[in-house]
Amino acid sequence: MRTIETIASPHTEAFAHMPLLQSDNLTKAAEIDDPQHLERDQLLPILAMGYALCEANPTIAAVAYTQFPPNLFAILGADDMLARIIYFSHFHHKNVRLHGEAPIAVGGSLFINPRLIDQSNRFIVWNEGCGSIWKTRLHMFVARPISVTLRGYVWNHWIQRPIYFQEKITRTLTGYMEHEMDHLDGRDATDRPEQILDFNDIPSGLNGRPVEKIANATVRFVLDYWCKKGVSHFLVHRQGKLLVVDTNGDAIGPYTRRQEDFRPI
Repeated sequence: MRTIETIASPHTEAFAHMPLLQSDNLTKAAEIDDPQHLERDQLLPILAMGYALCEANPTIAAVAYTQFPPNLFAILGADDMLARIIYFSHFHHKNVRLHGEAPIAVGGSLFINPRLIDQSNRFIVWNEGCGSIWKTRLHMFVARPISVTLRGYVWNHWIQRPIYFQEKITRTLTGYMEHEMDHLDGRDATDRPEQILDFNDIPSGLNGRPVEKIANATVRFVLDYWCKKGVSHFLVHRQGKLLVVDTNGDAIGPYTRRQEDFRPI
């Protein structure tokens, strides 16, 4: 019997060295017809793609399938028409529950055709990097709703077919879900510039609406942490423009979608 490990393991190195599509190449994924009739053999290679990526890159917690270049689908024999899917790593989301089940199962889980139904008008600030923005080398503070209501289908390799859900989710999963759902529509966080905060704007909130806090940390702690990890560039929304700044908030240059087009001032 095939498992995600036997499918993914021979290709982990390929996933470690092959970058995700960058933001200027992201495209909108079509809805998947009748997800509840997808077969296990169709979904297992798709699940293995997300598993291989997160095994090769432990800091990645989730990925949208619009970020994978076509040759990565081909490597695992996966159907590249099944792209309106988000993979969530078990390691980062092991305590999440929906309908009393454990959708973020060992090996990870797929969210298929996720759709936003409602969202809170309260916000929480997340520090985010993105595999499709400068290959995770540019981080930013993003205000995300503290809770959202979603519907769609969830599947992991412990169940036979995708299960329909409509649930309100909060905090940890919320930030990841909105981030990845943007990718399913061919967008990234920079297409919501009003939600990207400058370092000094975080205490005052988002356009007069309060934010709860920075998730699990302070601004200085986050900046120091990522600096030690080799991230020295951050993205802020300042005076109506997106700017790349250093860890002190000093401007380095205007943001460009393609890192190779970036020119420091």
